[in-house]
Amino acid sequence: MFRNRKSIRFRVIFWTLLVLISLLIFRSCCSSLIDDCDSSNLISKKMTIIVDPGHGGFDGGADGLFGIVEKDINLAIGVKLKEMLCAFGFDVVIIRDSDVSLEDDCSRSLSERKTSDMKNRLKFCDNFDNPVFISIHQNKFYQASCSGTQIFYGRHNNKSKLLAQKLQNNFKNDINKNNNREIKKGEKNLFLLYNARCPIVLIECGFISNPSEAQLLISEDYQSKICFVIIKSLIEFVESGSLKDNSLSTFFRFKI
Repeated sequence: MFRNRKSIRFRVIFWTLLVLISLLIFRSCCSSLIDDCDSSNLISKKMTIIVDPGHGGFDGGADGLFGIVEKDINLAIGVKLKEMLCAFGFDVVIIRDSDVSLEDDCSRSLSERKTSDMKNRLKFCDNFDNPVFISIHQNKFYQASCSGTQIFYGRHNNKSKLLAQKLQNNFKNDINKNNNREIKKGEKNLFLLYNARCPIVLIECGFISNPSEAQLLISEDYQSKICFVIIKSLIEFVESGSLKDNSLSTFFRFKI
């Protein structure tokens, strides 16, 4: 029993150190890549990632199995994503880091509050010269068998579609190889995607109406996997401006 405890303790320490070293290497590579980008690249080094945990406050979003409320999972993933992006050297802002909405105080009806909330999220983009907007959401459907991540993209900026495709590919390859969903352009019912001028994607991370996927989505480990896939896709998105150097793509060939 004593030896088993020592063995477990050793393995925990070993893997913790390995993860920390990997993060340091990753941050160094990421910072080097961003520093090397020039104005001819797809995205400049002044890029700011806007993380938008969907819904919040009065707007809970979808209700899922096991008492799950969409806004809570969105927030958990959004905060984790912000922290990880910062550790990797990105400039990041998060639209909300608590259970709040962004509607104006003067809003009255539920519809007015929702519209005000969406407009204020959109205004966030005006504060930055080169933003990339990532909105985190969860899906729901009456058929419990439906599952899988799906990415929607904005209609005004061609880079939105490029990022969406990278995200969809990586979610399929790294998390769910049986996911055959395809990216879709955001229409009028998706206010942010329909109106934003910067590169923007909306990530439906999974279905909280699917029993097995709902259990995964409330798991911190699975939430971390989602964040790693997003970061991997962002690195490839930046790197696609200079495809001659595939060092970071090679670095990311690991099993999540």
